[in-house]
Amino acid sequence: MESLSTSFILLNFDSKIFSKIKQRKMSFIEMYYYIFYKYYKLCKALKPKLWTPDMIAVLLMMNLIIFLILPIQFYLDIFSNAQTTSSLSLFRVAAVAIFILLIQWLAFWRNDNWKLYIDKFDQWPSDKNERGGLIVAGLTILLFANFIVSLILDIPDK
Repeated sequence: MESLSTSFILLNFDSKIFSKIKQRKMSFIEMYYYIFYKYYKLCKALKPKLWTPDMIAVLLMMNLIIFLILPIQFYLDIFSNAQTTSSLSLFRVAAVAIFILLIQWLAFWRNDNWKLYIDKFDQWPSDKNERGGLIVAGLTILLFANFIVSLILDIPDK
């Protein structure tokens, strides 16, 4: 009888933990918009004169996708010992650019859903936004560093 009550207590405790985890879990789209939100807030704080903060944040998001996609190709070249020709490299760059523009069009230019996410994330507590900002900054630095390392490693031998 005692083991049954202990099992029930553990099961109840586990369900409370999992319900908190489910509450914290963000979808991939929400994570994408949160990164945009942090870039948007940064750009808004810097008060750019030439472009609007949302345009600069979209450009930063495009760079982030480049820092994510191109190292994969560079590492594939490194591990397969393949030397790509310039025409193939140009095709890859064009394909990545089209892919990035498609994502940006779906996320930002097709409609103004991003404004709803800005309002949603503005409602978050400041400590949660600060932690999120550190995560976004760390992710950006990590992806940029990975991009630079993969670029250096993929330099063809002469």
